[in-house]
Amino acid sequence: MVDYGYYTAIYSGTLVKEKDFSFFSKKAMKIIQDNCNKKLEKSDITDDVKYVACELVDYLFLNDKTINKNLSSVSVDGVSESYNSIDDIKLNKREILNGLPQELTRYL
Repeated sequence: MVDYGYYTAIYSGTLVKEKDFSFFSKKAMKIIQDNCNKKLEKSDITDDVKYVACELVDYLFLNDKTINKNLSSVSVDGVSESYNSIDDIKLNKREILNGLPQELTRYL
């Protein structure tokens, strides 16, 4: 429902490479569908919905390790890595979904 051309040209996305985009865009559209109070039709996929889908693509890409592994911190040979808590991740996702058109999310 959202393609790589829209992601790069309109949304100006740069994080996700074309080879990975299909995977993350399908996940993003599933999340949007799951959070709408009706089944999305082709006419529902406005530029606002596409933009939110692109935001979710970036969000999913950036948080993929945390979402899938629930890792809190790692430190190896002076290199450390930490991730947001799952609650922070859910809150960030909710903030992105708040950008959906009101008629799609009226009863969330």
